[in-house]
Amino acid sequence: MNLIRCVSGASLNFFRYTAKSCDSQGVVTVSSYGASDEHPMSTRSASDGSKWNTRGNLIGVWKYAAMLLCLLILGAGNAWAGGGSATTYYSKVSVSANPTGAGTVYVKAGNSFSGTATSDIQDVENEQNHIYSIEANPKPGYAFKSWSGSSVTISETSNASTTCTIQASSTDANNRTPGTATATFVKVFQFKAKADFASGSAGLGDVWVSFTNGSPTWQATAMEATSTQDGTTSGDANATKKAYFKAQAHQGTKFIGWYSDAAGKTLESEEASYRPSITSELTEEPLTPQLTLYAKFEKTPVTPYWALA
Repeated sequence: MNLIRCVSGASLNFFRYTAKSCDSQGVVTVSSYGASDEHPMSTRSASDGSKWNTRGNLIGVWKYAAMLLCLLILGAGNAWAGGGSATTYYSKVSVSANPTGAGTVYVKAGNSFSGTATSDIQDVENEQNHIYSIEANPKPGYAFKSWSGSSVTISETSNASTTCTIQASSTDANNRTPGTATATFVKVFQFKAKADFASGSAGLGDVWVSFTNGSPTWQATAMEATSTQDGTTSGDANATKKAYFKAQAHQGTKFIGWYSDAAGKTLESEEASYRPSITSELTEEPLTPQLTLYAKFEKTPVTPYWALA
């Protein structure tokens, strides 16, 4: 019986070969994991059991001789090369957006981003530390907030474009070590305010509006202001922000108040510097101001000089 060991990858395969003969016929039996295939190779004389006749299946002899030689060479070659190939580890990373539809997310194997897919894989020899590049792009009305992950380590969670690492432990390409990375987006609320003149008040004073108190935008041309504010979570329904309105009367006039209508009928405040709150329920910049206030001025009556006597 000959026992030949063949090393292929990380598996050990054993092939057992057994030869036996009869008085009237020589037979070679080849067994592999219990399966046998018997082929007649030659016959020998009953009167002289030690001598083989020339009659026989020479094709079968050369067939199994060649097979045995190949197995011997393969086994010796693998042993000379170090007893087998390197171990390959398999991983897979998928990315998603929270909430769904708030932005696009991508992942690419390696540490330089160039992908357009939401899932990618890696096959690495003798290295379990697999690196993936991830990227998040918010849609209009949203802003990227942070990355979070499961079974992955994210380099910079506050950066929309960064890398993550997964420790691959699987050696099965059909059952890869999984990891996920989730990009969280928040709503971006847009605010717009406008300061204007009530009917008959244009030219009697100046008006300003700003979202920053004491801002350099306190000038006559700043009659409209815009601002943005990121929500705290993706589920925020609305947000509020203070707007700063300011009015200043010209000489010979006086400020009466801020009104919510151009006709000057509904008074909002008699303070020249007024700070109302604006509520935004929109995720895209509104086409019209969410709050417009009208400043009402009146001329100061002139007292005749004789009335001062």
